[in-house]
Amino acid sequence: MYPEWRQDGKEIFFVGPDNTLMAAEVSITGASVEVRQVRSLFSMPNFGLNAAYAVAANGQRFLHPVMPGQSSAIPLTLVENWTAALRK
Repeated sequence: MYPEWRQDGKEIFFVGPDNTLMAAEVSITGASVEVRQVRSLFSMPNFGLNAAYAVAANGQRFLHPVMPGQSSAIPLTLVENWTAALRK
């Protein structure tokens, strides 16, 4: 469900029946489509019928919601007034 193509068309991402984000390498030649390696990437939170996510153009980063109270393994750093540091 919820297919998203990588910008170059060489890979398609989709959510599997167990809410795992999957990636499949795809080769398209004329009218022929060949699906190569399919791999699981990570578990998606279950929000019912809305499995929202976005894929970066190169297929290396993803944006997806997390369940309330779930922490991220990677902290987010917000830098405010960063232009002031440029003047120093």
